[in-house]
Amino acid sequence: MLKQEEGPLRSAMARAGAMRQAGQTADALAEIIRARQNLPLDGRHLPSDEAAALAEGWEFQAADDLYRGCLEGGLEDLAIAEQILAGRPEHGERRGRICVEIAANLTATTADLQSVRAEYLAISERLLKGSDRYRELLAALGR
Repeated sequence: MLKQEEGPLRSAMARAGAMRQAGQTADALAEIIRARQNLPLDGRHLPSDEAAALAEGWEFQAADDLYRGCLEGGLEDLAIAEQILAGRPEHGERRGRICVEIAANLTATTADLQSVRAEYLAISERLLKGSDRYRELLAALGR
């Protein structure tokens, strides 16, 4: 059986993952940024696997932003990743997990943010419905 050739974004994510494991986070982020140059932010017209790789890059950047204490940047990165996967049902579980992460990080008490948090939780509940893997996480977030 022939192995399907990886696209450029998937290959870049593999390289970035190896760099991250080697402790080269800055180099990994630079690799991701280079790979997504000249691409539409939402990944439209990309094949499914490449769109997933683009979303994975945004998730990676979000994790770095959140680790460095940049909540707003991390949430923006996660929202971009979620939008890339919207309308791609084959990536529903990943999108649901991203929605859970956004909701978990939206802890502000303003009514506007509470409604945004509730919306992300509702999306995640719909996408992860029936998943034993995420049942406890959703329950902990109040769903």
